[in-house]
Amino acid sequence: MLVDAGGLTVLAESQDRLGRDAVRLRVSDEGTSYQNTLLISEDTGRITGIENELTKPMEFIPAGVVGYTM
Repeated sequence: MLVDAGGLTVLAESQDRLGRDAVRLRVSDEGTSYQNTLLISEDTGRITGIENELTKPMEFIPAGVVGYTM
């Protein structure tokens, strides 16, 4: 389903914030300054985290991770 939506990039193997092995998938929307990165468990295939990242700084918010949901 994610592949069909477009804007998906497989980044690398990684770990989530609890140290579990995961694959990172970036979902981009060309119309915004934000990107979402999904962390998919290598063991279960479930989403273990979502990072929301600002790609360009705004007035008082620097570029970088601005939100994380586990």
